[in-house]
Amino acid sequence: KINLIKDKEDYKRELTKDKIFNITGEKGSGKTTFGSSINEKESIVIHLDWVFDGKGEFDDKEENDSKKVREILLKKYKDLDIDKYFESKYYDEIVNYIKKTKKTGYIEGNAIAEIKDISKIKGTIIVKRTPIIKCFIRVVKRDYKNPYFRKGLNRVGLIKRFFHVVKRRKKMFKSYKNIENFIQQIEDYLN
Repeated sequence: KINLIKDKEDYKRELTKDKIFNITGEKGSGKTTFGSSINEKESIVIHLDWVFDGKGEFDDKEENDSKKVREILLKKYKDLDIDKYFESKYYDEIVNYIKKTKKTGYIEGNAIAEIKDISKIKGTIIVKRTPIIKCFIRVVKRDYKNPYFRKGLNRVGLIKRFFHVVKRRKKMFKSYKNIENFIQQIEDYLN
């Protein structure tokens, strides 16, 4: 069921009437680009990469909203372990923050697809279904800009470092199936 090269239409389902859009997909699928393209005045975009890693290339408004959420979570929980607590703690805090702003909220990040209890998701879910080859190429290109990649070039050389990056990113091919499984979970929940 892996979508190798053919673009598929984004999967979109409304789960609740909340004014929240949850954008997920594989790394390199276009989640951040989609989130950054939202320029409605009455909206707020939360980039999970920024919230949990404290970094990203977003404009000031997006960065500020994500930064505020990061500060709230750090103040309340002291450290942020997205793999361990996203579904049980952080997601509700992010939703509450958005609701307090009374704006339409957009939460983008692949952690959304890791939520096991679909009933916890508020609003509409949008799954980017970009082909895995396109995702892989985008992520490898992004790694070339990464300071970690550039630092590694000095030690091992361009070709060797490229193969390290490819090896690190090839697990995407396994995780990509999780996106289709997530869509199936949503369909099962709605039926």
